[in-house]
Order: sequence, then structure tokens, then C-alpha cells
Amino acid sequence: MRKRFRLLLYICFIVGTIASSIAARPLEVLASPDDIRKDNVASSQEQLAYSLGVQAYIYGYPLVVMEQTRQMALKTRAPLNQFYYSGMLASSQYHDIVTPNSNTLYFSAWLDLSKGPVILNVPANTDDRYYTVQMLDAYTNTFRNVSNRTTENKAGQFTIVGPGRSSDINKASIHAPTPIVWLLGRVQVNGKEDLNRAVAFEKQFTLSTPTSNPSSGITDGSSSNQMSSMKNDPFAFYKIMTEQIRQNPPPACDAVLLNQFKLIGIDPAKGFESADLNAATKAGLLRAAKDAQRIIANSVKSIPTANGWYIGHDIGTYGTQFLLRAVVAYSGLGANVPEEELYARAFVDQNGEKLQATLCVAF
Repeated sequence: MRKRFRLLLYICFIVGTIASSIAARPLEVLASPDDIRKDNVASSQEQLAYSLGVQAYIYGYPLVVMEQTRQMALKTRAPLNQFYYSGMLASSQYHDIVTPNSNTLYFSAWLDLSKGPVILNVPANTDDRYYTVQMLDAYTNTFRNVSNRTTENKAGQFTIVGPGRSSDINKASIHAPTPIVWLLGRVQVNGKEDLNRAVAFEKQFTLSTPTSNPSSGITDGSSSNQMSSMKNDPFAFYKIMTEQIRQNPPPACDAVLLNQFKLIGIDPAKGFESADLNAATKAGLLRAAKDAQRIIANSVKSIPTANGWYIGHDIGTYGTQFLLRAVVAYSGLGANVPEEELYARAFVDQNGEKLQATLCVAF
């Protein structure tokens, strides 16, 4: 009897071991050589390209939007390393800033630090009016504000230096994370009667470049040509993104993500060429671009609110919050850090109804 019982236990152990092995490795047991065909390989390649493509699009979206904005500004506003000044208050027809204030003058410049530093000259602020010159890198991170809060209304010169370059030790230096920098200036206007005085103050903010910096470098026209091809080339986004990463290397901590992007042809060292990709990878990237656009647009509505208001406490610098960075680039490009400016936005009333232009909002 005992022998039979032991034999039965042994059989149960063997059956249980085999069953657990099958459960732990279902593909190894159930898959057959006939299942591993070319169409399955292509499907896996397409899925990989889609998965990584969505992440790449979200990561690179701010870079492409910044470059698009830069190219437009260089064509219609001012050359590299020069300010463009707005001499009037914003109205509904003003589109230089995504969400402008009605009591603020805006001025801006695009810097190319690849050939050398640029000097920001700031005037004395005798009227004690608010101003700031916000500095954004190519990834939309605000890395510095020169404002009346930091200068204490004194005149000054600030040398803005690109990555890996030394600065003039006789001047205050600001080290930019990327060679491409967007300067976005704001000057307070105290009513229409103050406008002319504010404009005169605004135009005292100037830029100068040492003779060693010829105000050239990165802008060779190729990026502009790529921008114009975005409507006709469905892969132009990935190409521009890859080139912008090459020209503006990201923080070292992003390497773990960028190394994965190489699997789908996004390699800053080699460039992006859709002609070098197989059909499955192309299909995955095209599908990814469409879905990533929707993810970014729809994520605007998922940002937490309080009493219907979104308060921008956590924007301006983003670290590894790549989706938030893309959402802000989509809905509020140029957003500053809360130490300088705090944004409050609402799209619905207390009943959840969309706000209308005819409504009056009371504070």
C-alpha cells in the first residue's frame, strides 16, 4: 500500500512539474516552426517601430516646434543674435506669443552660440517696472531669467556661452545647455499712457557679439528646407528631430532613451534616412506619428485642475517629464518658470460648460 502511495506521489510530482513548465513557457511549447514566418517578423518590426516611434515623437516634438518657430522668426522678425521689438500691446490679432498679456510688451531673439558667446546688455530700471529676459534651450527648458527680480533694477551685461565654451571672466556669464537659445523678453506697461515710455525702455535691451562670433554657424538653410517639406514628406518630422538632437545634444541622462531610438533609424550620429528603413518600420513610424499627435493634444485635457483652473506650478523646466514638455510646447510654447510667472488657465465654467467669449470672468 505504501509503495503504491509513494508511486502515486511521484507521478503527481512529475505531472505537476511538466504542467508548470508548460505554463511558464507557453510560447516555447506551443509555437511551431511554421508560426515563425516572414509576416510575423514584419509584424514585430512594425510594432517595435510604432512603440518606439510614439516615444520618439513625444520626446522630439518640442525640438521640432522650436525649430519651426525659429525659422519663421528669422524670416519675418529679426536675424540671428538680434532682438525684434514689439511696439504695441497684444490684441486678438497678435500671434507671436501663444498666450500674451494685454499689459506687456514682448521682444525676442534667437541666438546661435555655436561660434561664440553673445552679450545681453540690460539697462537700469529707473521706473521699477517689471521685466524679464527668459532664456530657453532647444528643448524648451528655461535655464535662466534675467529680470528686475535678479538684477535689482541695476544695469548689467551678461555673457551667454554655449556648451563646452569658456567665457569672459570680466562679465557675468550664463552657460546655455544648447547652442540654440531663444530669448523671450517681457516689459510691463502701466496703461496706454505709459506705452511710449515702456517702448523706449524695451529698446534699451540689446545684444552684442564679439568679433570672434560671426553670427552664423548652425543656420545653413538645410533645416528651413526640411521644414518646408513637412507637408509632403511624412517622415520629415523624424528627420528634423534627429538633426536637432545632433545640433543640440541633450543631457547625458537621456541616452538610455536615445539608444533605443537607434533601432528605428533615429540616430543623431548618422542622421535619419527613411529610404534605409524596411517597409514594416516605415509603417510603424507613420502610425506612431498620427497617434502621438493625438496623445499630445488630448493630454492637455488630462492635466489636473483645481476648481476648473490649471495653475502652472510645474512647468518651465521638465527634466524627464517628456509628455508634459510636449503638451506645454503644443499649448503654451515659451512658458516660463513659476518663480517669474504663474499661469492660470480655464476652459470651462463652474458647470463644466465651455467658456464663451461673451462671458465675464470675475476674480
